[in-house]
Amino acid sequence: MSRRVSSPDAYEDLVKKTLNRHIPFKVDWEITYRCNLNCIHCYQTGPRSEPELSTKEIFSILNQLAESGCLYITFTGGEALLRDDFFEIAGYARQKEFAIRIFTNGTLIDDGVADRINALNPLTVEISLYATEPCLHEQMTGVSGSFKKTVQAFHLLKERSINTVLKCTFTQHNIKEFDRLKEFSREIGSEFVFSFTVIPKIDGSQEVTRLRLKEAQLKDLFASHKELVSGIEAGGVNSYQPLCAAGFNSLYISPYGEVFPCVVLRECCGNLRDTPLEDIWNAPFFKKIREVEFKDLKSCFGCDFSYYCDRCAGLAWLEANDLFGPSPNDCLLARVRRDALERKDKSYGKEKEAVLQ
Repeated sequence: MSRRVSSPDAYEDLVKKTLNRHIPFKVDWEITYRCNLNCIHCYQTGPRSEPELSTKEIFSILNQLAESGCLYITFTGGEALLRDDFFEIAGYARQKEFAIRIFTNGTLIDDGVADRINALNPLTVEISLYATEPCLHEQMTGVSGSFKKTVQAFHLLKERSINTVLKCTFTQHNIKEFDRLKEFSREIGSEFVFSFTVIPKIDGSQEVTRLRLKEAQLKDLFASHKELVSGIEAGGVNSYQPLCAAGFNSLYISPYGEVFPCVVLRECCGNLRDTPLEDIWNAPFFKKIREVEFKDLKSCFGCDFSYYCDRCAGLAWLEANDLFGPSPNDCLLARVRRDALERKDKSYGKEKEAVLQ
């Protein structure tokens, strides 16, 4: 039986069905924590002394994922391409008819690697670029020469008609690069995906969050970029909706076989080295988060900003150690969104009034 999804409508239908039936059809897999960069905003704490999953162990897990109904796998790190067996792993995933995405910093992509990536026919290759100025990008990555290699990766993949995504986390250091990166992504034919959230370290350290943008900076950015406001609409929140897809139709796997609801919500539900995926997927913590609905969030339910909030349970967990509480970062972004929408409505009202006069 084919495991392919035939159309966007079929995909949306599949998402709904897998959410309702609790089928893990999307997996984010950090196959290594090793990295050749030293990004100042990274949430990782580096590799551990224990061995990473072997090729054989990964093949076994891929077999279990296929049997569970999984269709989409994102291979990331660390830097995923640092694994000597990366193409063996990704190739086996494609043999099992998984659709794959690759997250990378791009610095290891030369002509030969680009050819091997092309042979995998990935959905996308998503590359992190933090500035169009070499010195600023390398201030973020901590490695001299990384800018040239990353930019080269975009061009090598474009030459092979591989879908690329330019990803960027904006911080105090690079927020002025927003327009330049947007234009660069247009020039190279990449989708532009960005975030204003610097995630705390997975060990709970909040030090990196000092790099986050201030509320005034975000409001100024939203005010000067109408495209950031165009997709914002205040709408009702279903009291019975789940917190997010994590644990419903998606999960995260670490380089050591640990399974978590997502890359941010780091509550280990079991290890695939000694426990079958099916048993882990039905672990107590997974069941717990599936039972939680928006109405159970006492601090969030009824909040004036809830209509504008993309609350992340994992962030609430990391920032306040409270799965059911608010995330200060998400609260800030919700305030900014509401402010932007109110400004948009006032501007529209003035324009309409001028036309009528």
